[in-house]
Amino acid sequence: MGFKRDTYNADAFKFHLNLYGLLSMHYDKTEVVPVDFTTRLHALKEKIDGDIFIQAGISSEELVAEIDNALAVTEEVNAKVAN
Repeated sequence: MGFKRDTYNADAFKFHLNLYGLLSMHYDKTEVVPVDFTTRLHALKEKIDGDIFIQAGISSEELVAEIDNALAVTEEVNAKVAN
């Protein structure tokens, strides 16, 4: 599919270029809404099925410990964002 000269509109191109450029500049200055991962991490921890880990011959303790570490970091970040 080639370039069709009859569909190109220089004014429309310039308008869209300016519009999306201005939107990009606006979004670049917009603060990001903080995301709280503690709810999802607690839900993940509750969903761990120890029987599956036992059947696989491995321990779920490391996973639980890493979730606890992530929760601690998340709560620390949430406290900083709240202040």
